[in-house]
Amino acid sequence: MANPSSPRSPAHAQQLISPRSVALDTIERELDRLWKESSGADENAVLRACALNLVVWSGSGESVEQLAQTVGPITAQNPCRTILLGVDPQAQSPLSASISAYCQLPARDRRQVCCEQILISAGREGIDDLSALVLSLLIPDLPAFLWWRGAPPARQDPFAELAEGCDRLIFDSAQFPDPAAGLTKLRNLAKAADGPNVGDLNWSRLRPWRQLIAQAFDPPELLGQLEQLELVEIEATGADSTPANALLLAGWLASRLGKRLALQDRPGGRPDPDRVLLRLGSGKPPQGGMPGLVRVRLNCGSGPSASLVLERRGPATAESQLVVDGLQRTTRLMALEEPDEERVVGSQLERLEADLVYEEALAAAVEALTPAPDSP
Repeated sequence: MANPSSPRSPAHAQQLISPRSVALDTIERELDRLWKESSGADENAVLRACALNLVVWSGSGESVEQLAQTVGPITAQNPCRTILLGVDPQAQSPLSASISAYCQLPARDRRQVCCEQILISAGREGIDDLSALVLSLLIPDLPAFLWWRGAPPARQDPFAELAEGCDRLIFDSAQFPDPAAGLTKLRNLAKAADGPNVGDLNWSRLRPWRQLIAQAFDPPELLGQLEQLELVEIEATGADSTPANALLLAGWLASRLGKRLALQDRPGGRPDPDRVLLRLGSGKPPQGGMPGLVRVRLNCGSGPSASLVLERRGPATAESQLVVDGLQRTTRLMALEEPDEERVVGSQLERLEADLVYEEALAAAVEALTPAPDSP
């Protein structure tokens, strides 16, 4: 899998053709017509590229035109057939469709690489017919991804039918209005033996933090200290008392060490050699910083001990302080640039197999959120 924090060339995407309305039963025919018009007299001018199917659901009030502008640059780097679904259950409108194309601007003397977009709007009257239409538009023998934007699927959403035709589900737990309920739902989806694999953009954004923590304990003499991890303190921005990114990062630490994760303010939240305690707090982002994690502190061992503090100092830097046996061992500024949406989505589109490390971190986070059987 590509490292989402590594530099990538910018998409330089442009919309080739403004969305044009088409009848539902003529979508494929109109797409062929679109490509012929785009090529013009020179059939080699435009390369119609498609390596996968990407279905994007939005039920948050985004129009399909807004969704096309957001997703276009992402798909320019990951050529695919994109099916954009703008759903408004409050609207009394049937299904309607339009088509468009996004292209990556070519280098000199190169062909222009383009991918197609199918934009589908649905109100209350069209939701029941949405899944059948979408599944009929998937290109056979190519992997299919379902990117579910916003809150987790509700009971009335056609999620199950759409998911059944896809190989991988993509969510962003940072957008969940209730992180605890949302992560629990993701855990249940990941556990389903016959369901598609699950990915989380929030997990991909955490990769730079995970890399810095792992690098700090790379020396063999410090690895044993990490195995004595007792307490993780995480400060994050936002109003959520249990932010999903903090839970996933702590769940990753606990699961990699073969320990259970527990919230310190829950019953049973006391020192235990087989458990990692998590203390959550709120913090302010540094000037010019992005919302998200602000400070992470790891306390390891009750005898000979080590502690690591990672604190964001700017939008792309963090300060690392490592203290061993009460003596400050290192303090340094390090690069900590969280990847943008293009890169985190791209990293999810580059894999079909299950991400077992993520699933174990997710399981540990959900376990920490679940009240103990003997708790009130």
